[in-house]
Amino acid sequence: TCIGYISCIVTHLTLFKMAEIFVGDWLCDRSEKFEEFLEAMGIPMPVRKVVCLVKPKQHFTVDGNSVKCKITGTPKEQPEQCLEIGAETDGEFNGTAVKMTTSFAGGKLTVQVKGSGDVKDHTVDREICDGELVQTMTCGAAVCKRIFKKC
Repeated sequence: TCIGYISCIVTHLTLFKMAEIFVGDWLCDRSEKFEEFLEAMGIPMPVRKVVCLVKPKQHFTVDGNSVKCKITGTPKEQPEQCLEIGAETDGEFNGTAVKMTTSFAGGKLTVQVKGSGDVKDHTVDREICDGELVQTMTCGAAVCKRIFKKC
């Protein structure tokens, strides 16, 4: 139908707009309250100390209706995340299977993670502010920001 076709076009234009602002490599420049977030997630103190010293890189691509994010430069190799807009997908956090629901609205890419096992529910919001990628992570009352610069 015409409405379905228009909806499809709007979805693809939204993804295209997202592609323009997120695609590429982003290197972590600084963090705010990151250790507090990791503590709320239940990460042990020795691991938190090491992780807080790391400056990871995020590489974003868009493939059809999904956003792919590969994080490198961390103590433990991370699998590529394939985030399908508007759908629940399977993912992994520290070796534990999780469910992720991704949305994109108002220039913000949001991933809601449904925890399992030792992994707690948390949310990751990414948006571009003043040319930087600002990643805000929330777990319960703990909120942190990691700011990335395009490289």
